[in-house]
Amino acid sequence: MRREVIIGYSKHDILDIRRDYPCVVESIFKQKSKKVGEYGARFINSLTSDYYGRTYLLESDKLVLLLIEIFINEVVICKVYFDHIKKGDTVVRRNCLGALQKLSLRKKPQFIMIEKDIIKWILHTLKYEKNSLGEYFYEYATALLMNLSLRAAGKKKCEEAEVIKKLIEL
Repeated sequence: MRREVIIGYSKHDILDIRRDYPCVVESIFKQKSKKVGEYGARFINSLTSDYYGRTYLLESDKLVLLLIEIFINEVVICKVYFDHIKKGDTVVRRNCLGALQKLSLRKKPQFIMIEKDIIKWILHTLKYEKNSLGEYFYEYATALLMNLSLRAAGKKKCEEAEVIKKLIEL
């Protein structure tokens, strides 16, 4: 039943993935309501758990780019929209990380994430926010690092960022 629903979403392009900007996903995250962003991130993360969901979401590169932007800028977004800074684990950040990790099972999103220096950003977050991160963040961040390191470009970025040394320090 779940797969049929996901196929229906894809068939009817419920998130406007196939359309040029702005897509529904972008407008979800630009809402002032914190809950809308949280539920949107949860929805995207749950779609990426299924093969057909990942296939649908990857019909355009814009979702991967948007998730990277939201994931990296979550602290800034909280300050701008909700007038506070919350470091560490937020629901949006956690679900964007989960979605990115699941999307990193495919070649094209891997290259996009490597190009956008997600490896360096994850290491920075693990180093400077380690006391405020939950187990989910650590598990998905390390799984994402592993997936990205499977590509030659990812290996090069990992060597440049001294990933092994920094992970051992943690």
